[in-house]
Amino acid sequence: MSAKAVKTKTPQPERYDLIVTGGDVIDPSLGTLQKAAVLMADGKFVSVETDKKKITAALKKTDKENIIDATGKLVT
Repeated sequence: MSAKAVKTKTPQPERYDLIVTGGDVIDPSLGTLQKAAVLMADGKFVSVETDKKKITAALKKTDKENIIDATGKLVT
């Protein structure tokens, strides 16, 4: 299964609280499984991102201790 990243209309935050990257993200409500990064800010879900340039930009806005490498893991 494959799908495009979930798009949000809210502006992207200046900093992210948490990024889970490199994992296989499952969204049962959409029936999708995709390699993606999950972005969180202000204690809330921001988006699921598959675009490598956008993920790289988001990682630069996140403290290293708040980045989780989920390579080889399922993320729900």
